[in-house]
Amino acid sequence: MTGNPERLSSDYELSYKENDSLYWVAVTPHGSAKAYLKCIDIFLDKKDFSVRQLKITESSDDYTEYVFTVQKKNVVFPDAKFAVK
Repeated sequence: MTGNPERLSSDYELSYKENDSLYWVAVTPHGSAKAYLKCIDIFLDKKDFSVRQLKITESSDDYTEYVFTVQKKNVVFPDAKFAVK
């Protein structure tokens, strides 16, 4: 996978839909990934293109879904938060 959908290999198909507030990008594998991955659904906010929801569906129809709420952008954390003790 890559952050640039135009650079995905031909092993993946992209489809796009939209409603009043969201863009929906569905990434469907056709190559070797198809054995374990059915689809990745990415829902983007039309206002700022931030990811609002991400759903990864396995070939068995089990899925993991992330819903991003109360988003904070460009927050600065002090270096001390990343110190290893």
